[in-house]
Amino acid sequence: MGSIMRIIEPKHFEALPRIKHKRHYRRYIVLLLIMGIIIGLGWVGYHRYNQPLPAYTITPGKELSTGPEVKFAWPTYGQSAVGIVGKGVIDSNNSDEPQPTASVAKIITALVVQDKEPLALNQDGDDIPITKADQQIYDKYYLVNGSIVPVLPGTTLTQKQLMQAMLIPSANNMAETLTNYTFGSQEEYVSYANNYLKENGFVKTTVADSSGFSPDTVSTAAELVRIGELAMNDPVIAQIVGQSQAVIPNGGTVTSTNWLLNKDGVNGIKTGNTNQAGGCYLVSAVVTHPDNTKSTVIAVIMGAKTVDQAITDIQPLVFVQAKSGFNDVAVLSEGQQLGVIATAWGEKAAITSASDLSLFGWQEDRPQYTLDVTDVTQVERTVDGQVIGSAKVTLGQSSDTVAVKQTGTINPPDFWWKFKRIFNS
Repeated sequence: MGSIMRIIEPKHFEALPRIKHKRHYRRYIVLLLIMGIIIGLGWVGYHRYNQPLPAYTITPGKELSTGPEVKFAWPTYGQSAVGIVGKGVIDSNNSDEPQPTASVAKIITALVVQDKEPLALNQDGDDIPITKADQQIYDKYYLVNGSIVPVLPGTTLTQKQLMQAMLIPSANNMAETLTNYTFGSQEEYVSYANNYLKENGFVKTTVADSSGFSPDTVSTAAELVRIGELAMNDPVIAQIVGQSQAVIPNGGTVTSTNWLLNKDGVNGIKTGNTNQAGGCYLVSAVVTHPDNTKSTVIAVIMGAKTVDQAITDIQPLVFVQAKSGFNDVAVLSEGQQLGVIATAWGEKAAITSASDLSLFGWQEDRPQYTLDVTDVTQVERTVDGQVIGSAKVTLGQSSDTVAVKQTGTINPPDFWWKFKRIFNS
């Protein structure tokens, strides 16, 4: 059988190079794509590897310590408490059980009247008619030897004059006349006053009358200090209790029972005395410190034998012991830790005070501070001892800044930490 000859036409010879050319062209495209991807990934990886470091974390340290405790030598009788305006009650003695307040309660009366019918500074308020009922109130207190100022039915007294007669010579009858006019009756006053006390957080203070003559009008030394601060924040009450004298129509010139007034910075506030309450004294005094700053101390003694004893015994509490509690307080020492610097790659260093710092203030206050640390985000290595910012420290009304430094060296991140960032970013 003869062989068969395969004939290849010329056009087939021309197609072969074209086929090979297309295959090479596709390979080139794939190769270029692969190279582009490699270059792109390399570029991304390079920039991720060398991207700016994350910000350091600055964590403040623990609270600063207070100074030594202020010790008070309390009277051995009754209750006592001392406070500082802006700080509240700083210490008290036997100040748990409510006991009679005597005429110190008239400060509550003044606050409640101001709440119901507020009298503005240098205003006289309503003209209040004096009636036979007011004469009977006068006679009632006269018979029990209570504090009184004469009244004349058919005349009028202003709200301010009644407040002056109530607070300066401590007239019981004027307290009732004022509250009867303002509230309609003693019952209405008592209801309003006890609601007022409750709303203002005085849970151990109860009033049974407006004069404080009743032994059922009670409070504690700690709450009376807070009540005293509230009263001294009222400009009308503060002005009246700061007066040593006033002229009351038909009553003549009346004199304050607070004989310490206007001595050694005393600017108020109220005395009280009954058989059940004993001698009580609530005082406000502006104390001047060596740096010429001032603080207002409010203190109270309840249950003394006499008012004079209470006034005498309160003076060392205010002018010696409370005043001595204001001092130059060592708030920072050099090297004291104020915070921590931490990096994302695990390095840490302490933030410490570069020097000692003292501030003048109440030594039992806790100093507060804020850190202002230089932005070291872009720095790979920071060294031990370099100053990195400052801290502002405050103690009461005093403040100052101190430089802070880094204690401990922060080393740069290693290769592997940076390499891992390429895949974690």
